[in-house]
Amino acid sequence: LLFAPLDLGRLLGRLGHSRGRRHFRWRRELHNVKQAQGPERIGAEWWRDGKEQPSRDYYVVENEAGQRFWLYREGLYPMNGGSSAQAPRWFMHGLFA
Repeated sequence: LLFAPLDLGRLLGRLGHSRGRRHFRWRRELHNVKQAQGPERIGAEWWRDGKEQPSRDYYVVENEAGQRFWLYREGLYPMNGGSSAQAPRWFMHGLFA
């Protein structure tokens, strides 16, 4: 990685689950999402230390300018509109050349 994963806060619109306008802010710039591929889910290695870790869903996201980003969501959204103790968080994992 070129940099540590950066917390993107809350992405507006759930990638892969929303038909509305989807965008995220990174380094003070707003990126409108043109398309997203994913998720690819990576689960924690629960058998190693016994601590429960949130799952990660990875997405390849392209903005309207053609830039491609590798984002991941840590945690899950509640099912059927229920509430969750902790909302999922989005992170920038990397960039594609």
